[in-house]
Amino acid sequence: MSGGSVAALVVNWSTPDDLRKCIASGLAYENDLNWLVFQNYHPTIKTDLVAIEMIDPQHIYWMRSDRNRGHGYGINKAAIEATRMWNPDYFFIVNPDVTWTEPVLDRMRAFLEEDERRVVVGPKQMDSQRRITAGGIVGDNVHPKHRHWHTKDPENKLVRDAVPGPVVAGSAMLVRADDFFKYDGLLEARHYYSETWFCYHARAHGRECWYYGEPWMIHEWHRSSAMGAPTTDGHMKQDRELFRRMCDEHNPPIERD
Repeated sequence: MSGGSVAALVVNWSTPDDLRKCIASGLAYENDLNWLVFQNYHPTIKTDLVAIEMIDPQHIYWMRSDRNRGHGYGINKAAIEATRMWNPDYFFIVNPDVTWTEPVLDRMRAFLEEDERRVVVGPKQMDSQRRITAGGIVGDNVHPKHRHWHTKDPENKLVRDAVPGPVVAGSAMLVRADDFFKYDGLLEARHYYSETWFCYHARAHGRECWYYGEPWMIHEWHRSSAMGAPTTDGHMKQDRELFRRMCDEHNPPIERD
């Protein structure tokens, strides 16, 4: 990599096999990428952590929690610790069920730096069948439209455009470290809307969020949090209420759906 140091931040709970693949693929394609993993408590994770750490002890650092504190909390704590340890120029926030198939960070960083208004950029994400699973949200704050083509419009599977929108998918997003702290990091919700709040907050202060379809990564659709489950749906409802309250309490209030 060139053009500034990057720390990868990831929160894990119950997917050690996915996390192992994610870290191994990232280290294979991005030279000297440092990893800060926030491990939420899970009863079967202890031996898996040792195996993952042995992939590259020099570039993998762990934080452990005695309970599941959620995605936003974990990323925020990881960002603080990564800054203390390495003082990186950028954070690459990534889910454990995302894998590299090529170098992506140099292109994403160059795209981000083309315009100082850009605060965060996310790559195209496809599943193992090469169907687009995520990229972010287009439209506007009041009428957001998810940029997911996993069930329809298959001709768009190789879309490489660059599109601004309200939200970049939090499963893979690059942000300058200074900007991450300037806009108070992720929403400390249980599971969802953490990156949504960061993007809305930054955009309320004149910044831009971009989907960039040239680089791509593999992300299996909701592999680590199945949609439709009562617990998952309940967390989403609670997190949405917290997100909306944060928008309403911002000065001035941030438009939202």
